[in-house]
Amino acid sequence: MDTNLKKDKILKTEKNYKAGKQIRAFIYRVLFMGALFLFLASAIIGRNTISMAATYGLETALSGKFYIYPEFEELMDTLLYKAMIYYAGAGDADGYPVTDDNATLIALKYRQDFNREMLKGGNDILYYIKTPTGTHDNTSYRPLFSSQTGELLIPDGYRLCYYWNGPADTLSGAHWSFPLTDIPLMDFLVSGIDMPYEPIRENAQNIRIAIVVRTDTETYTHPLLQTLYYKAKSNQAILPVCIVSTTCTLLFCILCLFSRKAGRAARISYGHLAGKLFFECKLLCLIILGYYFYRYAGYLIYFGTALPEYTLPPIVLFFPTGCLFYLAYTDCKQNGTKIFIQSLLVKVILYIKEYIVALPWYRKAMTVCTALITGSILCILTGAYMISLNLVVLTYSVNGNIRRNELEIIWYTLGGLLLVAGLFLFIMYIRTRRFAKDTKAVTEKISAMQAGKETEPLSFPRRSLLCKTASELNTLENGIEAAIEQRNRSNKMRVELITNVSHDLKTPLTSIINYADLLCEEDLPPTASEYAKALQKKAYRLKTMVQDVFELSKATSGNLPIEKHTLDLVRLLKQTLADMEERIQESTLTFKTNIPDMPVWVDADGDRLYRVFQNLFINALQYSLENSRVHVILSLENATACVKVKNTSKQELDFDTQEITERFVRADASRTSEGSGLGLSIAQSFTEACDGTFHVETDADMFIACVQLPIADTAPDATIPTETIPAADAGAVPDTAPQNADLSE
Repeated sequence: MDTNLKKDKILKTEKNYKAGKQIRAFIYRVLFMGALFLFLASAIIGRNTISMAATYGLETALSGKFYIYPEFEELMDTLLYKAMIYYAGAGDADGYPVTDDNATLIALKYRQDFNREMLKGGNDILYYIKTPTGTHDNTSYRPLFSSQTGELLIPDGYRLCYYWNGPADTLSGAHWSFPLTDIPLMDFLVSGIDMPYEPIRENAQNIRIAIVVRTDTETYTHPLLQTLYYKAKSNQAILPVCIVSTTCTLLFCILCLFSRKAGRAARISYGHLAGKLFFECKLLCLIILGYYFYRYAGYLIYFGTALPEYTLPPIVLFFPTGCLFYLAYTDCKQNGTKIFIQSLLVKVILYIKEYIVALPWYRKAMTVCTALITGSILCILTGAYMISLNLVVLTYSVNGNIRRNELEIIWYTLGGLLLVAGLFLFIMYIRTRRFAKDTKAVTEKISAMQAGKETEPLSFPRRSLLCKTASELNTLENGIEAAIEQRNRSNKMRVELITNVSHDLKTPLTSIINYADLLCEEDLPPTASEYAKALQKKAYRLKTMVQDVFELSKATSGNLPIEKHTLDLVRLLKQTLADMEERIQESTLTFKTNIPDMPVWVDADGDRLYRVFQNLFINALQYSLENSRVHVILSLENATACVKVKNTSKQELDFDTQEITERFVRADASRTSEGSGLGLSIAQSFTEACDGTFHVETDADMFIACVQLPIADTAPDATIPTETIPAADAGAVPDTAPQNADLSE
């Protein structure tokens, strides 16, 4: 006992381990597909970020500071250059004045460009320029230089971009400061832009210029600063996503490679589980995802030099997209077109169809279920609407400082009660629906058992109200099957016993017949001769009865050899009647035949079919009224050949037509006439062995035996051989079998 419990515990542990392994393998694949989609999206959308990280390093790309980008430095260099050209004057490459009119016009143009850029930026860019003739700035509300010490003052929330200290002949930036003694000033400003002039060095030594940029805001007036701010924030967000997604993709790929076997089993299990979900639920998920893609389409397809501000939320959508893609792909691969069949619409259609064709009691149960689910939906929707409306009132009350009245509290309470009632009705619907389905399954199984059909055992959940009933019904079915099997086994043993006894009687019975024949050939006294002839007659009759029992037992047990040929049923009937002509002439009966002249081809065993009609004719000769007529009719009905033998019985037909074909049952209840009662039983068994049907009908005193055989699909090219149809001996024929019957198997 302890050993079995230990084995069960081990098997349960192994089963749980395999299930957990499959779940982990499936999660690996889902996460791998999500990470792969996120990696591809971040790599495509953030390709400029990746390029910047490769060029300037990860620190620059991840800083999120727009003022370290080359575009910003180029803007500041241009502003400083244009300011110095205007205030210091345009000079040549050595810093000496240029007197041509073109240089003066360029200086004025630079002054206009400088003022235009400053107007674009508003308070985003502040400058201060001090010349011998005065000061110029846009910092009326905050100074950049101390009026007492002359030192540079940087306002809070601003960052120094450039500071040209003319008296010290140095140019300072955010992180650097160096002299400009031997190197041209233009080389320290920018490179790659058109700078045909150099500021005059002598004038530049008397100028002080400071430029600062605002860093404490997310909204800039200057378009380039706003674009650079978006770019910095997007790069700061996308690059970590790209790095993390790449790492996760590689990690989950390795885990998937090491769990391939469990992954295949997990996909099959998921296919069974996903096949139970409604198609509308899957479609709803795709619609929600599609809506978000449509909403953020401008962000996702943006491939400019700068990315939008909120690129991170839409780009993260690619992770659930990849997960859903794998789930949908696996579902379609495992279930195929079944995903469309498992639908609410299909369920409703089947529900209506089932309601129409259902039994009356089941239709009433379905009506109750429909009322419950309808009431549940109405209560839930109404309660949700009342609560949501009340929440809106609550929001307005809080914001507007309005006090809620008692009516609003009652409204809120009713909404909650309706939700609870809706959930209760939904639970009742599920239970009622389950009970109706279980009851229907039980009734269908009972009907199938009544009809003798085999059905699958009922399997209900433990919480089902009919769980015990289903178990008892399964036990009852098993008991019935066991009883039927026992009865069949007993019948088989009985048939085998009869077969063996019949076979064992062959040797002594043959000896009795031989000695009876020898006695009849001897010259015996008249009395002894009569005894010998009576013994001979009864021995032959006993031989016939044993042969009938033997053949019937073989036919019942399925051991009767059948050799089918395509034969002419018309010829077989005529030959059987011809073979029995002598016995018919000796009787007072008249045989009337209604047999067509054209051949009727059937697939059957000629020997067995000959025996069928011979037994029917002998039965008519034995039990027909004297001086009456026997009708033999052959007709074609629905690709079936039907042979009917009709005779008027000499006795009243007060028996059951089904019992008359049973073994050893005779119309003569007193059993004073000759016969074994096996003639019709043998005829039925042999007919069924030839794939035909045999039945008996009565109409008043008219006894009708009907043999139906399927017509052959194709007729043979040549005439049927004569040896296919056996010929009976015209001598003394017993009442139920030809004289040349053999007892051999």
